[in-house]
Amino acid sequence: MEFTFEGHKFVLRGTSQVNMAPVDNKGMSKLLKGTSSIDSNQLYSVKVRMCLPSHDEVNSFGPTVQWNKMEAICPEFNSLLQKYQDIFEEPKSLSPHRTHDHRILVKEGAEPMNVKPYYYASVQKDIIKQLTRVMLASSIIQHSMSPFFSLVILVKRKDETWQFCVDCRELNKQTIKDKYPIPLIKELLDELQGSTIYSKIDLQAGYHQIRMHPDNMPKTAFKTHKGHYEYLVMPFSLTNALATFQSLMNEEQMEHLKAFQLLRANKLFAKTSKCSFGSRKVEYLGHYISAEGVAPNPNKVEAVKNWPIPQSVKAFKGFLGLTNYYRQFVKNHGGISKPLTNLLKKEAFTWNEQATHAFKSLKEAMTTAPVLALLDFSQEFVVETDACGWGIGVVLMQKGHPIAYISKSLSLKNQALSIYEKELLALIYVVNQWTHYLFERPFVVKTDHESLKYLLE
Repeated sequence: MEFTFEGHKFVLRGTSQVNMAPVDNKGMSKLLKGTSSIDSNQLYSVKVRMCLPSHDEVNSFGPTVQWNKMEAICPEFNSLLQKYQDIFEEPKSLSPHRTHDHRILVKEGAEPMNVKPYYYASVQKDIIKQLTRVMLASSIIQHSMSPFFSLVILVKRKDETWQFCVDCRELNKQTIKDKYPIPLIKELLDELQGSTIYSKIDLQAGYHQIRMHPDNMPKTAFKTHKGHYEYLVMPFSLTNALATFQSLMNEEQMEHLKAFQLLRANKLFAKTSKCSFGSRKVEYLGHYISAEGVAPNPNKVEAVKNWPIPQSVKAFKGFLGLTNYYRQFVKNHGGISKPLTNLLKKEAFTWNEQATHAFKSLKEAMTTAPVLALLDFSQEFVVETDACGWGIGVVLMQKGHPIAYISKSLSLKNQALSIYEKELLALIYVVNQWTHYLFERPFVVKTDHESLKYLLE
């Protein structure tokens, strides 16, 4: 294969050798700049993968190759992806000001915060200095003389890199909360009925593609051991950041792949590695969605399965938070987890044998959770109730397939009720909880107590 680049002729030839050292993108950079010890007559094997260059590579290497070709599972999408490939490029400048620039409205009488400085280890100072330099070069932040200031926290990611975070807790306490409605995950999943092909778009550092209102930039100020800075874009840690981001998405009426036009018009850039188009199965908000239904993300299930017995309240709350997120997949979740939630009511966190049994039972229930069918409002709903000593449980079904589970542990007073009364209590509870499914719609109730049918007479 022969080609010419910047006036130089290059020839690529195959080789019969099989034991060759791979060359990564850094090695290629050195090779093309003439600083590598690799013989340019033999390129060895080259690992080709879609990746974004580091900040240093961008500054030192000059023009970079753009990997814009994206293949969708459905061929019909390919021409559309090629037409709008510019929205998948790395942003080259700050996003424009829009009507949805982020504002920070503080309570009456609020004054600039006086936060006690943090102590950083030497290695942390170096990381903060490096990341601050990158953000300055990218125009994410600028130098500041604001009377406001928050402090920096470094959070280690799973890949061992560091996330630069600003601790805005004191500022958030003084901020008037934005009540813009955030969609419920379950409602979003319910809208997928009848779908067999899925697409998703994830923006590159989405919050950083929203500008701060110029009048409010000083309130985002933060200090490091090297200086005082403020954000030109919306930082992740502000209490109303999610509301601003959601209002922008709603305003643009992000419906299916027509969103491409709106992304281009508003100079918003998507992250290729987190997008998928025309797929039969897609990961979304911790769920795997397909025509067969909705299931928990296997990685999250594996995390529950491997979770060690908690040694602290923080670790314990982390386990409960993760399992509670997927409670709709677990039959009798409320009863299984009751011995665990009871531990939070006591003054001292004391792990016991009963908690160990509940812990193992909840892990087992999570790892065997069924795939829930996508609901269809054109089909009949069936509500199946169940009651026992500890509480009540209900499953919502269509065509014999579960759509959702719900359960509730009962107070000591209600635990003394008869099974008949508990079954009735379960029916009342589910009608209140699932009004958005059952309102003004006939549905079938399956119960162990035939006498309940006389309530209709």
